Amino acid sequence: MSREVDELDHEFGFDWKIYGYQAVMLIKIDQNLKNLRERITPDIVSEEDFWRNYFFEVEKILQENNQHSRLGGKVDLAERERKRHEAA
Repeated sequence: MSREVDELDHEFGFDWKIYGYQAVMLIKIDQNLKNLRERITPDIVSEEDFWRNYFFEVEKILQENNQHSRLGGKVDLAERERKRHEAA
């Protein structure tokens, strides 16, 4: 769950205002998720990155099952990496 934004294979504009309430409710009802979050934040991954990655995976599952998803288009990771190296 420590993926960086530029490692996501779809466009995904994570917005805490959209997902914050869900995150709070999830840790109240899912002890395993709560325990995982407590183990890895903030030492391994930031709180925001934890939830961005969690909800990215949720949105991918929704998309794969033809449900409404907030994911954008697929990203060519190799092209993104090439552009990043060109800019450096």
